[in-house]
Amino acid sequence: MNAVFLALVFAVIALLEKISLRNGIILCTSFIFIGSIFKCLVSRRFFWAQIVGQGFVGVANILVTIIPPRVAAVWFAEDELSRSIAALLSAQVIGNALGLLIPNLTIKARLCYIPLRKRRANRIRGIRLDLFEPDLYPM
Repeated sequence: MNAVFLALVFAVIALLEKISLRNGIILCTSFIFIGSIFKCLVSRRFFWAQIVGQGFVGVANILVTIIPPRVAAVWFAEDELSRSIAALLSAQVIGNALGLLIPNLTIKARLCYIPLRKRRANRIRGIRLDLFEPDLYPM
């Protein structure tokens, strides 16, 4: 856990106490949508937009972590509560793992050997990293 998560989790819990669970879920999905729109502006000129988008997604991640136990507490009986929370949190962990795996499978990274005598500022010890060359139309 990082410090931002720990700092904001209490504010988000207080916010969820003031608004209803339904409005909290709508707020969470709205933050994910807005953050994803900002993160789709992939260009060096719009790097600030990617950072803003990551901020929206980061706050939504706090909501995603807090909401499943509350939904389970409302929808399930007490004898089913622990199993439902375990299933919800396991699905969240699997979703996060797939979210880290799928972009690595879709974006190709290429290592190019550059002789040491031709190094420039963007080359590191004879190896130039050409990252982020995605296929425009992957089949």
